[in-house]
Amino acid sequence: MRKLDGKTAAVTGGSRGVGPATARQFIAEGARVIITGRRQNDRQRADGPR
Repeated sequence: MRKLDGKTAAVTGGSRGVGPATARQFIAEGARVIITGRRQNDRQRADGPR
């Protein structure tokens, strides 16, 4: 079992820098992640393909 299995995280400032890196780490640990940020194109890159 991963550390964040079954948890949901909201990451603000997810357009650039620490935000996307944090979101990726949370996902790797098993969390569902909601990413918010001001720049839609950057958020989509952080989120990856759907």
